[in-house]
Amino acid sequence: AGIVTNPVDVVKTRMMTQGASNAVPYTSALNCAFTILKKEGPQKFYAGFKQRSIYMCGLWGITFALNGHFNKKITDGQKL
Repeated sequence: AGIVTNPVDVVKTRMMTQGASNAVPYTSALNCAFTILKKEGPQKFYAGFKQRSIYMCGLWGITFALNGHFNKKITDGQKL
């Protein structure tokens, strides 16, 4: 999923932080994506991919591990 969502996240982050930059502002998300592609190359869309993958694997690992535990308690009517 990160392979698909990371480029979108990069564009979103650029759009959100453009006010703190002296660069010419993007006019739209598509303008941002095409500018990144043209000036920095396609690899820039995967900046931070490794760090995000480590974070998400840990987050989802904990979520799935605890989901079974809490689901059992809730369905058995036990207090959490």
